[in-house]
Amino acid sequence: MIALITRAHFVGRVAALAAAGALSVTSTSSPKHPCAEMAGSSAPDYAAWDSVVKAHVKTSEIRGIPLNVVDYQGVRDDPNFETFVESLKNAPTSGLGKDAEYALWINTYNALAIKMVTDNPCKKRLFRTKRITSIKDIGSVVAPVWKKPAGVVGGETLALDDVENVKLRDPKDYPADPLLHACIVCASVSCPDVALTAYKPETLQADMEANMRLFLTNPKKGLSLDKAKGVIKLSKIFQWFEGDFTTKIGKDSVLDALLPYMPEDVRTYVSENKGSLKVDHFEYDWGVNGSSPGAPGKGGKC
Repeated sequence: MIALITRAHFVGRVAALAAAGALSVTSTSSPKHPCAEMAGSSAPDYAAWDSVVKAHVKTSEIRGIPLNVVDYQGVRDDPNFETFVESLKNAPTSGLGKDAEYALWINTYNALAIKMVTDNPCKKRLFRTKRITSIKDIGSVVAPVWKKPAGVVGGETLALDDVENVKLRDPKDYPADPLLHACIVCASVSCPDVALTAYKPETLQADMEANMRLFLTNPKKGLSLDKAKGVIKLSKIFQWFEGDFTTKIGKDSVLDALLPYMPEDVRTYVSENKGSLKVDHFEYDWGVNGSSPGAPGKGGKC
């Protein structure tokens, strides 16, 4: 919720690339293992992931922001989490059609972002080791977390950056769907909420639309409207990825793209006043959307 084209570094990169008249993404993924095709493939275990999010993601709030909070300790201790991550290793990844591929890559991104936190719960600061407070603590300026190997999918080692910017934002067989930005969760408070069920191909489009509607009903990180001041405030995601909501889908503005998903009263007001509305953006809270679990076997400590 990424030379760095991630939510963390997107603003500066987009400006530079837009000025140059081009926007391209270079994958950091590794080649597929030579035995991957020979080994055959099997469907990812969405039932296992569904069980994980239903058991360990609960509606709450952090620093006054309503969200679905992740119990990272519970996820790490749940064998279904490892089952799902393992099932990704031999999952088919192409030629499946948009719904199946988007379900795969959205579930993958969300699970691997959580895995980054559960696998790297502590960081050394000066002379002390402390629990991380943000997924960005896992990386550094020269080696950001988004570029680190996150997991193996279909025999290919991928970073979160690869999943977001190549698999989801730059698919080869169909147009990218900007609704993905309401579905992928980079383990942070200001990201859209982790869905309480796994994404499945048969309900994918309806679920993506529902998640965008849900995001835009959150007045602390998705959308808020101040009619008195004539200001509509949106998540910075819509600023960082403005092109995904405008030029890529033939819309004149982000507001035009979001109108169908706004609450009815907001949609009516924005439709009638969008020409005079000032668009502002929430500060992005990169804090972990739950408590870092601490080192294994240390009772939440590092």
